[in-house]
Amino acid sequence: MSTIRLRYPANCRRCETLLGPGSEAVWDRTTKSATCVGCVDSPAFAGGAGDPFAGPTVDRGIAGASARAEYERRSPYGGDAISAQYPRIGALLRRVAGEPQHVEAWLKGSVGEERLGLVLDRIPHAWALHDRAVPASKANIDHILVVPSGVFVIDAKRYKGKIAWSAGQLRVNGRDQTRLREGILRQVTMVEQALHSEPDARVAGVLCFVEGSFETRPPFGSGAFLVHSPRTLRYALERPGSYSFDDRHRLAGLLSEAFPPSFS
Repeated sequence: MSTIRLRYPANCRRCETLLGPGSEAVWDRTTKSATCVGCVDSPAFAGGAGDPFAGPTVDRGIAGASARAEYERRSPYGGDAISAQYPRIGALLRRVAGEPQHVEAWLKGSVGEERLGLVLDRIPHAWALHDRAVPASKANIDHILVVPSGVFVIDAKRYKGKIAWSAGQLRVNGRDQTRLREGILRQVTMVEQALHSEPDARVAGVLCFVEGSFETRPPFGSGAFLVHSPRTLRYALERPGSYSFDDRHRLAGLLSEAFPPSFS
């Protein structure tokens, strides 16, 4: 951490006061957040229960890491051995020879998670947890975001075609994909169970389509399930809320412990 003069406006991570350009603040590169001089000078900052940097350690993970590793393991053209043997034509081999669809799906999924991860990492006042393992299961959770307005469980989808919602049914390119709703709601339930010690925690599930065209204007859905584009999701996550920095840090710590990174 270092003391800097801000080039752009930011909110103090501790007291949420808006700091204008030119304000002096302590900048934390890890969380990409600023702490105002007043909070830095307070006794709480020096240590103890009120220390804004005290509390659980949060491993944010790497978006798409496990899907990309699985692709590299399965692909005859994506592994390190092939890349070392044919450093200049590895990509050409992949395009010419092609790959089995089930192998290419891993790469497609990882790219979707990585693209969305770049968007989520830019959300202010957020703890973004990527590529989380589900204990005692082969499944994983693409992203969990803890923001002032609540906790969001986010599944990135890189489907092509028209995306529509009608009479409680999700359709992608004319095909019924409502089953995706059940998958994200199961993840919401697991996150709620992990936060059983936080009865007031607000958890919502999101399917975010990083490609495709929306026939129904997002967001749409019902109950704890919503469908977003990356753009509308960013707006939703940036909304103000009642969770303080301490609240967000505590919840992120619980979730990081309950759902560790899938790949490290």
